Amino acid sequence: MQTLREDPVTREITILYSALPFRFMEKRWTHQHVQEMYVLASEYSINDVGVMRPGAYAWWEPEHLHGPYGSLSGFMMLIRSCGGPLKNVIPDERVVVDYNAPYRPLLPPAMAALAHPTNSLRAW
Repeated sequence: MQTLREDPVTREITILYSALPFRFMEKRWTHQHVQEMYVLASEYSINDVGVMRPGAYAWWEPEHLHGPYGSLSGFMMLIRSCGGPLKNVIPDERVVVDYNAPYRPLLPPAMAALAHPTNSLRAW
């Protein structure tokens, strides 16, 4: 994880987040503030949004439980919090990652028409 910007007043943050292949977390989580995510490279599977590939975007409202996630190929993405700091709240319940979840992003209504699945991508 690389912090690109953190607002000294609001604590909003923009980060570049990447992981090697086979990274996963079998938990769901939420945040107190909006979180938005844009996939730059490779593939990221998250049960409530589906398989995200380069160009995929998601937006989570405050307190919206999302996850779990995993990646067979690794990934790189841009993540930003809006309205305050990005702090994970993670309940104890374990949930299995669905690496084939259909793409169904949560987006602000004005952006919903822009959502479309991307071509498949394989790690090897």
